[in-house]
Amino acid sequence: IFFRLNNEMSTDWTSYCASCNMADPDIFVDTWVRLYRICEEDGANNMIWIFNPTSESYPPGNWSHFFNYLPPAEYMQMFGLTAYVSGYEKEFPSWKDMYQKCIKANAPFFQDDEWPMCIPEYACGQGDGTRKEEQYAWIEQAFADTHLLPQIKYGVWFSTNDYDPDTGEPVNRFSIDIRDRKLMEAFRRGLSQIKAGE
Repeated sequence: IFFRLNNEMSTDWTSYCASCNMADPDIFVDTWVRLYRICEEDGANNMIWIFNPTSESYPPGNWSHFFNYLPPAEYMQMFGLTAYVSGYEKEFPSWKDMYQKCIKANAPFFQDDEWPMCIPEYACGQGDGTRKEEQYAWIEQAFADTHLLPQIKYGVWFSTNDYDPDTGEPVNRFSIDIRDRKLMEAFRRGLSQIKAGE
């Protein structure tokens, strides 16, 4: 079982981040260790614990850096990377460039042969809904480039939208709409490249 506990802790929008807990990230670490031990004592020994901060700290600062939340090495087995394309960028950054940057930033601390990496959530949005063609191209290229970053063992598409709390309208469009034939074809073509080993 791949188990990701309390992701995006290195931010100010989760209930378990330091800014919501008296600026004390040790509360996060103590909770992580306690839950790990409970699972261990109950015989849940088939779990891979994934530590998953955001690609950059929000807001930027030493106090919000993920190092402050890092559990002891014996209490985690995998490092999670998370980066998104919202769809509002002038030019869409490629999957490869985004995750190469993430890997490079963390490689000095999480060596490839000791710490497998994964993407517990990622997506490329359509912006205001007018950039679908760019999204389709991004998806195909992302799958085509997966072999370039062998450190990453798996990835999960974040299939949901972010909504404006006042209007209820979608802000970031990440959801996989199976009625969108071109979107489905982009995934199909991309996945076929992995299967073919291209």
